[in-house]
Amino acid sequence: MACNKNSFIKLRNLRKGTEVVDILHRKAYTPMECSSNHCLGSKFFPPFERPDTTPRSKDEVLSHAQKFMEEYYSSIGKDDTPEFLQRMKDVTDSVEKTGTYDLTYEELTLKVFDARHVKTTQEMYEHILELMDYSNNNGNVRGAITIFPKRTDGLHDFRIWNAQIIRYAGYEQPDGSIIGDPISKEITESSTLLLSIYQSVYLSIYLSIYLSIYLSIYQMTLLMLAV
Repeated sequence: MACNKNSFIKLRNLRKGTEVVDILHRKAYTPMECSSNHCLGSKFFPPFERPDTTPRSKDEVLSHAQKFMEEYYSSIGKDDTPEFLQRMKDVTDSVEKTGTYDLTYEELTLKVFDARHVKTTQEMYEHILELMDYSNNNGNVRGAITIFPKRTDGLHDFRIWNAQIIRYAGYEQPDGSIIGDPISKEITESSTLLLSIYQSVYLSIYLSIYLSIYLSIYQMTLLMLAV
């Protein structure tokens, strides 16, 4: 039995014996896999009908934008105001023309690191380190967000392979078991392979330089002996 988006869902805390009423499921953008016995709303990788390289349609982008703007302007007490209506008109016009839109600085709400100008992976890496340093704050965690260039054609995006910047690795053992986080198995294997390639290249360069220096010294020694 699928969840009815028009109903209230009771959530029971089995440990405390308390109940709360949930209506967040009404705001779901995609069909949910929940049933009357199982809630899978927190599933980390839900199925997507749209391939990763396919941008959202204009209708989908506009639907997301409208819901976000309604929540944002409601939170600052300006819903159903001329300012809200004008903002929605600007967003709609932008989506119709380009398929996307830009959030204003105020709409980003968190501590913002604006990285929409970056052009290289090295710049992206440096901005990620900046975000981590700020957010960690010597253990006193602070909320922050870094904004990279927006998605356009779905083929030239700035993307991070792993689902989280920092998380546990997952190492597959000979018997098929996993030490660490099983969900990180593939990214761990890819990272290990890249590290091995890097080490091999670095070692080759080091040996080439060392051999070149050795041969130069050897040639100079032979020259001195000849003299």
